[in-house]
Amino acid sequence: MIRFPFAVREDIPLYLAPMAGVSESPFRRLCRRFGADVVVTEFLSAEGIRRENAATLDKLRFGAEERPIGVQIFGADSIAMGEAARLVTDVFEPEFIDINFGCPVKKVVKRNGGSGCLKDLSLVDSVIRSVSASTHLPVTVKIRSGWNEETRDPVTIALRCQDAGARALALHPRTRTQMYSGNARWEEIAAVAAALEIPVIGNGDIK
Repeated sequence: MIRFPFAVREDIPLYLAPMAGVSESPFRRLCRRFGADVVVTEFLSAEGIRRENAATLDKLRFGAEERPIGVQIFGADSIAMGEAARLVTDVFEPEFIDINFGCPVKKVVKRNGGSGCLKDLSLVDSVIRSVSASTHLPVTVKIRSGWNEETRDPVTIALRCQDAGARALALHPRTRTQMYSGNARWEEIAAVAAALEIPVIGNGDIK
């Protein structure tokens, strides 16, 4: 059994996925009460964090009853991502920091954030390394299977993340261009789990 890089109650923990506008503190506490083993904040802009934007920092706050908790950040500037990780670590001290390489929303990817990073795996590599160098906390990542069908290769992407220092990885087995259409290819989660030496979390079409 591959162990998670932070303490969890179960060998195979149930994660609450980070959802913008949904995964706020009251909802996280409710999910913890009803069985979620690990929760994650909604994704937050590295630029907003490093600039200490009041609204962004307010979304970072959590109570002890929400632990173990991760803070998810997004951005395509490796320096800004590192600075955001450092502030999150120093001020909030969650169990882990999660990097969002999965969001398909246009306003995020047009600046190469979220799944936009998947078009350039060297960018993925540099962001993970910068964040990892800026915190003593475990760094995890959320990815999709690729930007589009032509570049669909979740195993290669996941291995690149692992090699850059990711300590766990969540895969939503759709491409960015699929958005939320079609079916999540769960066989890709199995393939990634078989290829990696770090924990893999399945995401997408959970019922």
